[in-house]
Amino acid sequence: MCAGEYDWAHLAMHLWPERVVPKCATDRGFAIAHGLEEAFWIEGSDRKWKPRARPGTPVDELVRERSSPAVKAALKSLAEASSAGSRPQGRRGCPGAGFEAPGGEHLTEENS
Repeated sequence: MCAGEYDWAHLAMHLWPERVVPKCATDRGFAIAHGLEEAFWIEGSDRKWKPRARPGTPVDELVRERSSPAVKAALKSLAEASSAGSRPQGRRGCPGAGFEAPGGEHLTEENS
């Protein structure tokens, strides 16, 4: 998810709106998934969808509306803990992707 492979997912929008919102302008599927189709896409008279010349709402405003200081702080904390070696990284180096279950067992996507 950190690498952007799952930016269509709702979780990606919550974690990285600054990366996902711009993708909605170039990929209608992403725009539909994130409720931004009207902001970025318009249906032509030929019934084919095309990108709007300018979004209905500026991209930076859409990003700001979807950003959370609490989420950014949590991501920063996970990244710092990861780089300090106190938390294991999950697949593809995504900070916080692995975690410890009660009892100390380390869980990752593979064994959870």
